[in-house]
Amino acid sequence: MMNAGEWAVFMCDDFQGIKSLPFEWITSNRKELPINPSTQNVFRLNQHKKPTLREMFSLFPTLTELADRNGIHLIGFGLHDNPRNLRKKFTTRGLADGRFWLVKKANYAFDIKAQLIDDVAWTAENLLRHRNVLVLNWLVPYFERYTAGGFGSTQQRKELRRQECQYLVNKYNPVVKFAKKPGWDAGTHIKLYATDNNIAIARKRNGIT
Repeated sequence: MMNAGEWAVFMCDDFQGIKSLPFEWITSNRKELPINPSTQNVFRLNQHKKPTLREMFSLFPTLTELADRNGIHLIGFGLHDNPRNLRKKFTTRGLADGRFWLVKKANYAFDIKAQLIDDVAWTAENLLRHRNVLVLNWLVPYFERYTAGGFGSTQQRKELRRQECQYLVNKYNPVVKFAKKPGWDAGTHIKLYATDNNIAIARKRNGIT
């Protein structure tokens, strides 16, 4: 339904709310914060006013213009509010969490073989195609996790997740690799390792020139 080059917002229906650093920081030229063990409490997101969804949407023209200037087709938001993740305003090689993202229509499609962890697949595809994504760390949307319906509980979705992890490692290696995670069985967790060299290798393996 989208036109080529058009941006659209995709978000999960289990949305709960938003935490953010001040918008004037986000829209300024400021790129980093002086966060260290002695200052991290000053920069915690819960120290600042919670924006509304309408206010969050007001940032999108600025974000899409920045992405367009840099050839980026995927925009995501902070994964968590740990102050150590807030030093840099943007990251360009990390996961764009699929619960809330902005996607620019291009000439390639979602991989239907990655239904459960489609955000890892789409982030990896964008890293191969465009070498960068845009993740705004200073704003974190929150969602309820693993609600009834859909793919079910963590236990119910474990085998499907294992299959999809193997598929994505095979497809995007070395940009996507297996990784250990406390409480998760071997083979059910993957991470992005998007170095220039890894992206170049994965582009060649996937026939992207």
